[in-house]
Amino acid sequence: MSNTNIMDKIINKGVPISTPITLRYCDLYGICNDKIKFETTIDNATKRRNEKISEIVDMKDLQIYRSLGIKINPETLKKELVFSSIAFLSSILKYLNYNNINYIENEDDFLFDYTNLDFEVLRPRVKRLRQINDTHKLKKEFPLLYERYTKAQDAYKKIKTLEDKINKSTLDKKSKEKMKQDIINQLREKAEVCFGNIFDEARNFNVKKFCMSYAETFEKIIDKSDEICELLDEETISLDDISLDKEKLELYLAYCFIDRIRDDIDKDKQKYVYYLANYYKENPERKNSPTPIIEIPDFDGLNPKKGIKVKETVSPQSIYQEFRKFIIDNPTIQLLDFNDVDFSKMTLPEVEVFIEEYLKTFKANWEIIPKDHKPEDVIGPNQANNRVIDYERLNELFMEKKEFYSSLDPFMCIKGKKTFAGYIGYIFTNGLVVLDKFYDNPKKGKVSKGDAIYYMDVQDFYELSRYPKKELMKNEKVKRVIHRGNWQDEIMRVINKTGDGMQTSEEMKKLIYKKEVEEE
Repeated sequence: MSNTNIMDKIINKGVPISTPITLRYCDLYGICNDKIKFETTIDNATKRRNEKISEIVDMKDLQIYRSLGIKINPETLKKELVFSSIAFLSSILKYLNYNNINYIENEDDFLFDYTNLDFEVLRPRVKRLRQINDTHKLKKEFPLLYERYTKAQDAYKKIKTLEDKINKSTLDKKSKEKMKQDIINQLREKAEVCFGNIFDEARNFNVKKFCMSYAETFEKIIDKSDEICELLDEETISLDDISLDKEKLELYLAYCFIDRIRDDIDKDKQKYVYYLANYYKENPERKNSPTPIIEIPDFDGLNPKKGIKVKETVSPQSIYQEFRKFIIDNPTIQLLDFNDVDFSKMTLPEVEVFIEEYLKTFKANWEIIPKDHKPEDVIGPNQANNRVIDYERLNELFMEKKEFYSSLDPFMCIKGKKTFAGYIGYIFTNGLVVLDKFYDNPKKGKVSKGDAIYYMDVQDFYELSRYPKKELMKNEKVKRVIHRGNWQDEIMRVINKTGDGMQTSEEMKKLIYKKEVEEE
């Protein structure tokens, strides 16, 4: 893959759905081979962004994160880089000290969902800023703005001192006014915090006026937030001509997706799974690979003086361990394989509907293995005493099953409840039902200890699932495969058999009608 299109190709991999991840400037800087060119590209784009935003609202000296986001064209499904609207909102949240409030009775009210760009939640903080009338409260409640206040205060003190010297000089009144105007013109070009007639501002400057001035700016940002976000989405940022480390870039995107999965507020975690599943499916060796390694800086672009520390060091192996644990702990999350699906003729809403329908599963009320059934253990007797190895192997088997079944194309899926909790049934168009157990205890995320796979014809499914275990095992209509050796090849051989003319959908309708399988 050439350096000229590496970013474009990588962000367009996988399922074409909207995934609100944020690519931080400092992270991308670390994986660029040509850092100067990257810095120049983003600096130029930042200047254009700030100029356009200033046409909508006067941002004063507020600094905005340079993080990037990925937007998707709803018609073409092409993904492109833009400045992140989430990062813009995060910058404002930072100035308003939104997530560090220790004097609010209910702090849960101030937990912000970064997937929901609702600027209206900022109004209570802006209202509070309007009420500030002393430096102690400003420092305590809005520390970043307090830094700007002290900076402005120092600047205005110097201006007042300079004005006093001019006024006390022997110059005539006209010469004094000209000297002041010349100073104003010079300072306007250099100073970040001086606006209008700086001598008037210096004489009238106080903490109350400072807070009111910034509160008005934040109010305008809230009022114009839709325009600002639309502006950010309009201009794409191309990194096509910048040399990037491909393996590190793919790993970094995997980190971004796992980081979104960590977010307790964002409930729709299914959409972040697709890139991660595809990342390891492309190259299974990544699961145990300690390289490449990337360091994620603990860096706040609004506070550069704090310095940069390493927040986290990640590798393909470390992300896979976390990804695997997430899949095991969340039974409702599916590892689906959409590589064979042609999305090119769909729009984004059509893709979302397609995936939503695909994710639907069914609840089943069936008993095939009684409670007293002792599952076949996949671990050999020589390993029975080493529980660390046992559970590591069982977790790996769990992921093997997830990845294997996600690559198939069943007619529908069902999941067991009551005594069959933990089992998933895969029903194929040739009339075959394959039952595999994933959990001993789905609620606790306790994985199965290698229970056998059962398969039978769909028209026999209802009758056979009611049999006691001894009778069931004797029934020649029920077949079993153990998770050993080439068990995946054996299942593939079974499901690839040609059906005998049975109507799979009609049989399932009968089961649903009898309330033995109910739609979720």
